[in-house]
Amino acid sequence: MGELIFEWIIGGIYVAIRALYDWIKEKLFGIKDKQKAELKKIEKKILYKKIKLTENLDNGLKIGLNGAVLEVIG
Repeated sequence: MGELIFEWIIGGIYVAIRALYDWIKEKLFGIKDKQKAELKKIEKKILYKKIKLTENLDNGLKIGLNGAVLEVIG
């Protein structure tokens, strides 16, 4: 039990130091994380469009309902 708690403490310290390192790297030197850059590219390709139904659908949705549609641009 003590070993497990010790591993969690070491793991938590590692995650905190890594997050601090990434924050300093981005703020002071302007170096961005590759994963964040890839995520931004993907987010630009995915759009949510707000819609309002203009006709009743077979599955029970009624005219006038508001919603969002996910559109993926490939």
